[in-house]
Amino acid sequence: MNALEPDFRKYQLQIQFIGASTLSNCGLAETFGVEQLQTPNLRYVASPSWRDLMLGDVASEAANQRVALSNAVTIIHVDERVRSWYWSEGTKLINGACTADARNAVLWELAERVVQALSNSGIRTIALRSCDLQTTPAHQRSTAYDYITNTYVGLHVDNHDRLPARERSAGFQVVALNIGAQERYLDFVNLSVPGLLEGLEPGALDDNNPDFARRLVHDFFACRPNHQILRLRLPPDYAYIAVTQNFIHDGATNCVGDDDVALLVAGQFEWAAGS
Repeated sequence: MNALEPDFRKYQLQIQFIGASTLSNCGLAETFGVEQLQTPNLRYVASPSWRDLMLGDVASEAANQRVALSNAVTIIHVDERVRSWYWSEGTKLINGACTADARNAVLWELAERVVQALSNSGIRTIALRSCDLQTTPAHQRSTAYDYITNTYVGLHVDNHDRLPARERSAGFQVVALNIGAQERYLDFVNLSVPGLLEGLEPGALDDNNPDFARRLVHDFFACRPNHQILRLRLPPDYAYIAVTQNFIHDGATNCVGDDDVALLVAGQFEWAAGS
């Protein structure tokens, strides 16, 4: 490590794969740097030069250690019956009624099924905040969408609660479950928000500014344009759990042709006693 560079290790999120199948079926890759696309949001996407990481490269992250969910990116397998119920029953209910109430009923039924799956993995649900489905075409390097500018957002930090930088880990968590037919990806910088601020000009960003999260991403990549970006591969029936207000991230979709479908359940979750 360059003596002039900050020691980022203390700011890294633990990457924890829960269960043997997550280790064998999911994977990690890395790239360095971003491409900046000139859109209204100054969108950044990860460089496409991915290199698969061997398990030995991430051994410390992949061990089945129960790190607090607020300080980790946690990968779990969810019973395939959740996805199966959506496609066999949920879509019929939504398409048959064609109402917002019908859609919401299906979403909350899915959320309750995810809660049960989390419980089976030793995770307790404290509270649920929201539930939604996100459908994105194949061949997309970004899945977060800005409906005001009608553009994909690219790598970003969520900012729903506008939390101070040092309190970001206390934000709600998102369970992002792949209920589509093909694998999907989570691209992310493995640094919490305090780590993203490390090395930037002191006082350059005011975390009370409602534009803080967007500015943080721009300033970080302007300062560190070749920083490592990780890619987590999530096959159908696998999910990640993370505080998305505490790190730079975005989704990416398959190149096969099928739409990407993600179930996003937001809430507060923790390891159950004895897990």
